[in-house]
Amino acid sequence: MTSLNYTTNIIDPTVKSCLNYHDPHLIFDDEPYKDTLRGTKYLLFPATIYFLSQELADFRCHNCGFTSFYRNGFTPMHLIKVPSVNSTYQTAIAARSARIRCRNCNSTCSTSSDLTDHGCHISKLLKAKIAARLRMDISAKTIAFEEGVSASTVNRTLDSTRCEFRNNFNFLPLHLCFDEFRGTHNTYHFICLDADNHAIQTILPNRLKQTIFNYFMRFPAPVRSLVRTVSCDLNLYYVDLIKKLFPNAKIIIDRFHIVQMLNRAVNSMRTDLMNRFDNNSKNYKLFKRNWKLFLKRYDDLNCTSFMKDLNVNG
Repeated sequence: MTSLNYTTNIIDPTVKSCLNYHDPHLIFDDEPYKDTLRGTKYLLFPATIYFLSQELADFRCHNCGFTSFYRNGFTPMHLIKVPSVNSTYQTAIAARSARIRCRNCNSTCSTSSDLTDHGCHISKLLKAKIAARLRMDISAKTIAFEEGVSASTVNRTLDSTRCEFRNNFNFLPLHLCFDEFRGTHNTYHFICLDADNHAIQTILPNRLKQTIFNYFMRFPAPVRSLVRTVSCDLNLYYVDLIKKLFPNAKIIIDRFHIVQMLNRAVNSMRTDLMNRFDNNSKNYKLFKRNWKLFLKRYDDLNCTSFMKDLNVNG
């Protein structure tokens, strides 16, 4: 076995303290410098990723298992994006990885650090910062722009942290609300709320009947049987789902949708009557211009005072 010894320098502890990185594999070689890459201004910290002595002592070739190797230079420089330390420039570590070559099979191996996941150029600290900012009322595009990453990276970070906020499948509120809303890519998503405090219980990627059924079937039957009421709109398959999923729950159709349905029915009758008259007739204009009167409460109508509509001729 060949021993590979590397030395540190006075710049290394200062930069590590500044960037809050203390990985022993990573050695900062020189002072930071500014550069423009693909139209983006970067503040770059040159560094080298080395093998540790213990790793070299226990090293076996991943290809043949041989223990004899020799130094084979470094990999090409690659950028590791880190949280910005300058409001004008994005911050990155310009790193090279030490490489060794097996004396038996001639295969090579390069070292890695705990800064990033395998095959990723975004540091774990930057992902943690993105995850923290996702708790704020900020769009994914804004976070991506400010942190120098793509919106897809922000969404992947959100997906990777979803397990930390997974539901407790041994509890359901006594009173639930079902509804849908228009989300990303102009598609509808299903949302379930706690009717008592309006806390979001879950948001599903679509409002398909099977998707909703599969989600709530993850809750044990005794938990689902404790649900007392479910409020929803006039969607027919919501009613079918509630009967199957929550056998002891009462179905409540919220009054907003009932009033909305009545308004649509009254408007439909008004337009049917209006269209029986000629477009220039007095009756047609009365039905068209006074549509709000047909939707008013009877108690709010003024039945005693006469008011002439000057806009109606004839």
